[in-house]
Amino acid sequence: GDQIATRRNDRHLRTSTGDMVRNRETWAVTDISGTGDIVARRNDSSDNVTLPAGYVAEHVQLGYATTEPGNQGDTHDLALALVAPVTTSRGLYVAMTRGRHDNTALVVTADQTVEAAIDLLTQVLASDRADTPAIAQRRELSAQIPPFVRAPRPQPRGQIPDWWHTLRADTYDSLAAIEADINRVSGDLDARDEQRRSALAKVARAAADLNPHRQTYTDASSRLKRAESTYADAAAQLDKVGLRGRRAARQQLADATVELVDAQSAFESINTIWQPLRQIADRARRSYDLLCETHDFQDHIDDRRQLPELRQAVIDRLGALDGWHHWAGGGTITDETVRVVLEVLDADGPRWRALADAIRRVAPELIAEPPRIAIDYGQQREVSRMDIDLEI
Repeated sequence: GDQIATRRNDRHLRTSTGDMVRNRETWAVTDISGTGDIVARRNDSSDNVTLPAGYVAEHVQLGYATTEPGNQGDTHDLALALVAPVTTSRGLYVAMTRGRHDNTALVVTADQTVEAAIDLLTQVLASDRADTPAIAQRRELSAQIPPFVRAPRPQPRGQIPDWWHTLRADTYDSLAAIEADINRVSGDLDARDEQRRSALAKVARAAADLNPHRQTYTDASSRLKRAESTYADAAAQLDKVGLRGRRAARQQLADATVELVDAQSAFESINTIWQPLRQIADRARRSYDLLCETHDFQDHIDDRRQLPELRQAVIDRLGALDGWHHWAGGGTITDETVRVVLEVLDADGPRWRALADAIRRVAPELIAEPPRIAIDYGQQREVSRMDIDLEI
């Protein structure tokens, strides 16, 4: 039921009627899969679409609020407008005319007083920056900044190789694959946990069915064992007794026989109830134990513990690549950040280490090169601080 907005055109994503997914379209969520895919219905029609988890992560936002241009042309029962110092009179007009029955302005001020809110609304109503041409705005802003205080253009420290972009794209793809594995493993473990909970519930129900008969079965079983022992003793006594004691021995055997027959009858009666229930309980226990002992379940447990570490390692690589790109482009970067970047770059393959070498050639006094096995990555010419050429 959540309202979402798609923020990127994608010709590969098609609705149930064949339309492509477009930027700023709003949808109502109808289902979310275990892998993070979203099934949604377009608000202005009955079209349905399935948005992959990757698209959702990058290009889907909650659709309860949007900018004034994004809401222009919409009509709703009620509208809430967030008014800030950057709001223009035209933007306020758009925001405050979207509600059919009610329009409310929420004014953001430094101090929470009605006077401050009124002052801000007055300022917004008096501003109309949409009418100011871009050239006039540029001229006005340029006049506000004296030329001598303008920040100098960053001077590149080195040449960014063509393969840097491929390397970053591959690294980002690795991160997406790990994210997909994490979602898959989490979904599998959730399903397995549900199976285990269901199996454990069956074990509990089977035990509850057995418990009312447990004492009766135990008593009947003990009585039968005693009756069998008494009958065996009476029969043995009859074989050993002389003529004088045979009558008494025969009576004891007859009494033992009667007790044995009664004990067998009582045991058979309770056993017809006990055995089926016991078999159900044993099967439930075996099923539960099997779910807990399967190898793939343990593998999933290991994956859930290891995959976040792999994801963090890839995130660190992306950060190191972006840090290197910022450094090579002449951006401001602290020595500590450079050290972190070098530590990550040194731990990977030849191209990664080539990026680290570029930093060391420009600023050898900053970071000493750590000892490692010399590897020939190809012919490299001498470079200066402003001319770095990376060849692999």
